[in-house]
Amino acid sequence: MSSTPNLSSKVILITGANNGIGKATALSLATLNPAQLWIAARNVASGHAAVAEIKAAAPAVDVRFVECDLASFDSVARAAREVVEGCGGRLDVLMLNAGIVCSMSILPACRAFW
Repeated sequence: MSSTPNLSSKVILITGANNGIGKATALSLATLNPAQLWIAARNVASGHAAVAEIKAAAPAVDVRFVECDLASFDSVARAAREVVEGCGGRLDVLMLNAGIVCSMSILPACRAFW
């Protein structure tokens, strides 16, 4: 029995996967052949560059980019709709690697402050 998980039917979404730990994780997971690997980032250019790098390393994997600025509720909602439509409503793995920086010490969890 192999200790390597079978991700061949899994849909994965990683926020902030255009660089750093997120991109390294995406590259690693791509070697396990998921059905889809979504890269979510606010920087379109570096997001597409990351997708190209991942596709070069794992050409059989369906790697997709979705623009998502976590500082904007509308951007997050649009990205969520795009991913849901693109993956047929299935998401197996969600890695929340990106975040926002704000000057408030406590950010209320409501749309008005998002």
